[in-house]
Amino acid sequence: MIDVDTAGRGPAAEDPAAFISHAATSALLAQGSTAERVWELADAAWRRWGSEIGVAQLCAIQLLGQAVSASDAGERTRAATLLRIGQAVLAGSVPSVGAGQSKPKDALMDSFERS
Repeated sequence: MIDVDTAGRGPAAEDPAAFISHAATSALLAQGSTAERVWELADAAWRRWGSEIGVAQLCAIQLLGQAVSASDAGERTRAATLLRIGQAVLAGSVPSVGAGQSKPKDALMDSFERS
């Protein structure tokens, strides 16, 4: 489920940042193949919008809020992972890198993506 009650209000970077951060948070809560698909969604959204002005910063802020909520609920491991995801997006990496979920690409895939 995607929360859209505030979509289109505020800075243009706010909507993609919220989408990416919520997708990453949902991926942490999912299991098995569902988690893999949600990580793919979060990473694809990051590749699409992550380089736009303000998206990384607003995404990290959203993830910080999610981490505070997880910490308040006693879920310290999830809170720490959310903070690492925030660090990853601020560094320009896809969210799954921060969670240790990113799969390295091989040289063959890299060459296909460049063409």
